[in-house]
Amino acid sequence: MSAPKPLRILHVILNLERAGAQEVVRTLAEYQRAQGCQVLVCALRDGPLRSDIEKVGARVVIIPRMSSTPWPLRSLRYPAHLCRELAKIVRKYDIVILQTHLLKALDFAALNVCRHTNLGAVFWMIHNVDFLPIASCPWLTILKQQFQRWRYRLNAYRVDGFIAVSDQVREAILHEVGPIDSAVHAIANGVDVRRFEVSGNRAALCADLNLPSDAYLFATIGRLTEQKGHCHLIKAARDVVAAHPCAHFLLIGDGELRATLTAQAATAGIAQHVHFLGVQSDIPALLASVDAFVLPSLWEGLSIALLEAMAAAKPTIATAVSGTVDVLKDGVTGRVIPPGDSTALVAAMTQFITDSDTARELGRAAKTHVVAHYSAQIQADRHLALYQQTIDRKEIENA
Repeated sequence: MSAPKPLRILHVILNLERAGAQEVVRTLAEYQRAQGCQVLVCALRDGPLRSDIEKVGARVVIIPRMSSTPWPLRSLRYPAHLCRELAKIVRKYDIVILQTHLLKALDFAALNVCRHTNLGAVFWMIHNVDFLPIASCPWLTILKQQFQRWRYRLNAYRVDGFIAVSDQVREAILHEVGPIDSAVHAIANGVDVRRFEVSGNRAALCADLNLPSDAYLFATIGRLTEQKGHCHLIKAARDVVAAHPCAHFLLIGDGELRATLTAQAATAGIAQHVHFLGVQSDIPALLASVDAFVLPSLWEGLSIALLEAMAAAKPTIATAVSGTVDVLKDGVTGRVIPPGDSTALVAAMTQFITDSDTARELGRAAKTHVVAHYSAQIQADRHLALYQQTIDRKEIENA
């Protein structure tokens, strides 16, 4: 009797930049390969994470652009182009599971692949509570979001399930989309805790940034966008630095607000204490070199950066937003503050500076919690169980 074929999984994502959802895909690819699955990652745009994905044994395919088509026609024709290209990939590699990430409107193009192939199951993975589109003007946003809700409701019966990264994202899907036929499964993000068993090089980091050896380093990781709440961190940093000149703030990531935040730090008189490090590839080493972590987000799905900081045993301060409130318990595994509350942020950061014993204890508790409940292995096991249950159910229904 021949051995069963390995499960063949295709993850489709917008791009391969270094960001939270992309790291989820990389981690899933690594652990699903270890589970004996064959994994492909398809992106609409290439990026620096490609080499990391290929290193774990997954194949990467980039959908070719429609460069010869004028822009107005390209926006209309691209969904059909994506559907054709995905169908070719599915047939070529005999894909069983197709899972989308961050595609939004293009989720529906990916779903249309079912019409032309023998896919076993299709899942839409939703990574944030703000998964509906936002336009440049309010009235257009209302129209686009209502249209998107209608499309999700119309197509929900054709997809095998939504995967939400937290219970709050699951509730957001049900609230925004309304009653839908497909099940909405909450599978929390996880991190590879093994990657954070590393030693940092604090001395080298301080030397690179021209900082004194006794500097107290707060780090935050995330795109420089409104969602991440960096403006509130810089506002709080002004008061912290006034009382504790040893405090320095490392902003890891890049984005549209970099110039605005740089100007804010300069206006506050703390430009020498706020350091923009841009996108970094070795997050474990950076986290190992800092004293504490701050996540001042205004909304989230379930932050990978938060889980990484906890896995690194960093004393952590985060806002009480979706996903975070499930992971971080105030006074137990970290400090939880209201979003947008710079006064509360000042108090929490000051506590970490002045009470290092409590800060370290919170960091150790955070690591224990993530290892027990938010590891990549747990996440991968729950995905695999969902895939298999869905395939088994459909085989029974089609028998």
